[in-house]
Amino acid sequence: MLDAAGRETLVHAVEAAAAACDAMLLADYGLGVLPDDVARRAIDACRARGIPVVVDSRYRAFAFRGATVATPNEVEAMAALGLESETELLDGKRLARSLSEAGIENVLVTRGSKGMVVCGPRGEVTSIGIAGSRQATDVTGAGDTVAASGVAGAGRGGLARRGGAYGYLRRRRGGYETRHRHRLTRRGARPDRNGRREPFVKRSAARIFHDLPDLCAFVASSRARRVVLANGCFDPLHVGHTRYLADAKLHGDFLVVAVNDDAGARRLKGDGRPVVPADDRARLVAALDAVDAVLVFADDDVVRILETLRPQVHAKGTDYTTETVPERAAAVQLGIETVITGDAKTHASREVVARLRATGAPRRRGRSPPHDAARRSRGLAAARRSHPGDTPRLSG
Repeated sequence: MLDAAGRETLVHAVEAAAAACDAMLLADYGLGVLPDDVARRAIDACRARGIPVVVDSRYRAFAFRGATVATPNEVEAMAALGLESETELLDGKRLARSLSEAGIENVLVTRGSKGMVVCGPRGEVTSIGIAGSRQATDVTGAGDTVAASGVAGAGRGGLARRGGAYGYLRRRRGGYETRHRHRLTRRGARPDRNGRREPFVKRSAARIFHDLPDLCAFVASSRARRVVLANGCFDPLHVGHTRYLADAKLHGDFLVVAVNDDAGARRLKGDGRPVVPADDRARLVAALDAVDAVLVFADDDVVRILETLRPQVHAKGTDYTTETVPERAAAVQLGIETVITGDAKTHASREVVARLRATGAPRRRGRSPPHDAARRSRGLAAARRSHPGDTPRLSG
């Protein structure tokens, strides 16, 4: 246990460190180095500079009011919060209430072979699975690894719930190691033609807004350091859109996507559009992991959104250059960076719509037309000749 002089020396050292760092980790092992007064002054020093604070405490993770992230394990979290079941642990509203009462913004709960759960102040829950072997022979340092990776990610402006640079664990024989999010993939997932794999990350959908002031208040409450605005009709959503938005998110830590309403999409795309209603398009965009908030708007451009929201970055797709973006002049005047994101323009919504319309209306469920039945019969007979003794099942 530190005496008064030792505490004061430690506090001065912490305050000096807070003036020169991007994030701080408070590791509390219950040995007396982090009594309440020292922890309080350390958190206050960080909050005064807007620095995130990650707390790794063995016995009292929720006692550090004002911390950005607490990292208890599952047993500690359930005991501290009075939870009785796994269902309650995954209940975002229940966790958010507990966080509010404790004065902590986010919690990251380590769950051993079940991975981790992250919850933020709005009750959005992210479940992060593990990769590699589930039979770790040495779990020493697992919580420390999470906390250290967490503070490194928080210092770069990204938390796990926003898909940022938050490190996480890969269990392996002999212990744990961190992996960056872009390297964690679904087990057995096949890469697409560009070598991409689907990330093994699940989270709640982004919030959808129809009112610009409400969106601005929501973004302000997120404490985002670098907001990116992207916009479009997304009618219908296709792979080019997903790559555009995923790339846009890399330019900041909070991505807002403005989606044209039905009248606006019709003015921009012509009669017969949109083929997907605005509310459905907004829900599809909100379900993308890169997206943090969606605004359905009525204007033909996003100048008013840029003026009101004041993002740091405005992202457009590769069918533009920085000079041809319609809102370029407004962005320059407002000091907003314009970036072009996504892959080459090899996808177009109008082509997708044209192909869908060319195929005609979808066939009703029921018996196949005679020519389809004949085709299936010939295919089955050919398969039997190729594989005698087998009775393959052909998908219709």
